[in-house]
Amino acid sequence: MISEDRATAPDEYKFADEVLAAFHSGGGLAPRMQAYKLVSLNRLLQSLKPASILELGSGSSTIVCARYASRNNAKFVTIEESKESLDNTLSMLNSFGVADAVTPYVRNKHIDVV
Repeated sequence: MISEDRATAPDEYKFADEVLAAFHSGGGLAPRMQAYKLVSLNRLLQSLKPASILELGSGSSTIVCARYASRNNAKFVTIEESKESLDNTLSMLNSFGVADAVTPYVRNKHIDVV
């Protein structure tokens, strides 16, 4: 299914492949699923046209969301629990020219049990 989708939409996968080549963390999915995930996320954003996006945990998807936000004047906030992970993502955002489209935060995990 993924191979067929890639064959019918090579331009969409080109950007996803560029993001994944630049981003050094593969995330939790199998490597062959990563590009499909980014293409699917981009399609979802284009379809729903959100005015704001909140992301918990930064990564390769942050680049896709920031690109959408930049092109569509949407508000985009990403919250990461690791400064190191966020620094890596910010470096990628800069290399893709979309760092200004995201408001990043680092927050430690914290759960109050009353």
